[in-house]
Amino acid sequence: MKKRKLKELIEQGEGYFVEFKEQIGVGLDKEMVAFANASGGKIVIGVADNGKIIGCTTDNMMRSKIQDIANNCDPRIAIHIETVRCEGVKLLVVSVDESFDKPVGDLGVGP
Repeated sequence: MKKRKLKELIEQGEGYFVEFKEQIGVGLDKEMVAFANASGGKIVIGVADNGKIIGCTTDNMMRSKIQDIANNCDPRIAIHIETVRCEGVKLLVVSVDESFDKPVGDLGVGP
């Protein structure tokens, strides 16, 4: 995702296809499941609910945690993780695909 497109997405705010998370934590699995059961969407990690860009850790361990959450849903959720630099900090953009094997449920195995 290009930086300009991400900025536009953040400026539009949260909605049916976009959620912000300051960091990985409780609820990420439920947001992934909601998007997978609907039409898909994007979770931007490193952005507060009010749209303030704060940044986040983007190392392989963090990316692995996100992928583990998606893999531990039932059935597994297809996601794509991108690191994007925006306003001098790094953000993670998790694109969640719509599932064709609905309903998707979480197994309560978040971090």
